[in-house]
Amino acid sequence: EEVAPAEAFKAEGTKLFQEGRFFDAYKAWKQGADELEGIPVETLSEKARKLKVALCNNAAQALLRCTEVEGASTERARVMAQK
Repeated sequence: EEVAPAEAFKAEGTKLFQEGRFFDAYKAWKQGADELEGIPVETLSEKARKLKVALCNNAAQALLRCTEVEGASTERARVMAQK
């Protein structure tokens, strides 16, 4: 299914976030969102659309926790939230 790689990145990001590895979680979730990026939204299944929203929201949330990365908690988080 089209969402299998993105789901794997979502699971990886969740594990990393729970370990307090916020920037690594962001990277995993962003990679998952990027897996779905090339597919036109209108052709995505409902499951895939919901997954993409969750990945973008999770990535933005992780960035808000990244105090060690300059601009992460503001500009990058805003960009992810707007996807």
